[in-house]
Amino acid sequence: VVPGPGTRQLTAGDGYRTAELLEYLMYRFEGAPDAASQALAGRLIQRFEVSKRIHEAYTSEWKPVDPDRFHDLALYLRFAELMDRMFRRTASLSALNALLKVMDTLIAVRAGLEDSQRGRLQGLVEAELHHVESLETGT
Repeated sequence: VVPGPGTRQLTAGDGYRTAELLEYLMYRFEGAPDAASQALAGRLIQRFEVSKRIHEAYTSEWKPVDPDRFHDLALYLRFAELMDRMFRRTASLSALNALLKVMDTLIAVRAGLEDSQRGRLQGLVEAELHHVESLETGT
């Protein structure tokens, strides 16, 4: 269980509900994230890199609680938004790499998104392009 945005520390306890974890990390990356938040985001990136899936919940050992529950497109969209924010704050290439990969997934399933989600996806496409161009130009 992830504590509310005002909480400074996060403990795994019985594991992580991904929606809450993503919201917690979005809050932590509003400013300069601490090392613990960066490490937590790094673990989530690692889980995504291994499976190309965002599961609804993870155990404290970062195993999916239910391996069949990875179809919530809202989680993929929020993960993409986190990767965008993480790259903006830290210039982490692992965040950009995860953003590129999750965007491939989201674009492939965009017909399954709600109108508001497709609008958010469009904003992420523009951000992705900006990030790649900034790497090319060094700005």
